[in-house]
Amino acid sequence: MDRGFDLEARLQSREERGLRRDLAPVDRVEPRARRVPDPGSDVPAFDADAEEMLVFAANDYLGLAGDARLAEAAARTAHEVGTGAGASRLVVGDTSAHRELEHALVKSKETERALAFSSGYAAN
Repeated sequence: MDRGFDLEARLQSREERGLRRDLAPVDRVEPRARRVPDPGSDVPAFDADAEEMLVFAANDYLGLAGDARLAEAAARTAHEVGTGAGASRLVVGDTSAHRELEHALVKSKETERALAFSSGYAAN
């Protein structure tokens, strides 16, 4: 099969320069993997003797997943507007929850307007 380039030569070149990568099966990687219990709202402890580290790669880096106020607000909102796999705000438009959130942000941040996005990816 002609790929428009010499695949074998490219792979050999990468190998010679120490740039060739391969996927390691889980059983080979697992013994080296860091393990830490779910920290909940606490700072994760990777090593008892190590200095404290903050983790910003997790979805719960603010420690809100276990917050009772957040759980109560989520339950109240689910009861009011429902749950399900509808579609994004971009597709179906605003809901009262979107508007209420943005009005609360305006008041909290003392600004003229606010716009909430469903994710950091959508904001970007």
